[in-house]
Amino acid sequence: LGKTALNWDVGQSLQPVGFFDPPVDLLDGAAFEGRSAGMPLLALAWITGPQSLTLAYASQRVAADRPRVERWGLNAGWNGDSLSVALVLHKASGASAGLGGTLSWTASDQSVLHAAFSAAGRPRAVAGLTHALDAHNSWTIEIGHDGQALDAAAWAAWRNTMQTHRQRYLVQPDAPNRLALLDDIAQLGPLRAARRQLYLQWRHQQENGSVMPQLLAVSDGSVLINVTAGWRWGGHWAAEAAWTRLLGSAGSLAAQLPSRGSLRLSVKAGF
Repeated sequence: LGKTALNWDVGQSLQPVGFFDPPVDLLDGAAFEGRSAGMPLLALAWITGPQSLTLAYASQRVAADRPRVERWGLNAGWNGDSLSVALVLHKASGASAGLGGTLSWTASDQSVLHAAFSAAGRPRAVAGLTHALDAHNSWTIEIGHDGQALDAAAWAAWRNTMQTHRQRYLVQPDAPNRLALLDDIAQLGPLRAARRQLYLQWRHQQENGSVMPQLLAVSDGSVLINVTAGWRWGGHWAAEAAWTRLLGSAGSLAAQLPSRGSLRLSVKAGF
């Protein structure tokens, strides 16, 4: 009971069964912190040997002017020495029930294969491989299909609306035109116009810090590059830097967004 993270999904760039996870926005370097913090929910788990059964419930209001959304989920899992599988049932208020599943297979001491799918409405799926080169370096590759993204007609209609609001904002950058532009972005969500995507990640981990470059290429022509680095020193201090750059051909979502990059620096002190 409380603000908990249920790690039901195995994907990094796409979470088909992450029903109780805050959505990952790869455009925001701080989004992973919010996702790891979880969300308020009630969960009841029964574990016996390699089998497990988890029932979860969450009720959340994403905005003051939006109705409260209730979610139910049931996860039946089996964890072996090298293979883990799970079947997930999910129901949200105002939506039909969905079915999903995950698989993780440790092929060797260095390589782990993972896959997840969801058939809630239009299907979503992701499959990937993580390989450790040594104690400090690893890479991950994923391919994904997002059936909940917009089709060609809906994407064209949204893009035309977005371009109209963008031109109005460039001519007159006042608050109403800026809010209309931001509302367009919020309605779509980042990189939701593409149905196929490729994700690459490299992670270098040391005792006092890490560096993680990421690249996400989607089939509408958008390419996201993100580099995050963190350091710890003195036992109480930590610093993080995150640089993001969004590239895109004409007609892609990246070409429509008013912001094409960001740099975030933070320092934390523990007491």
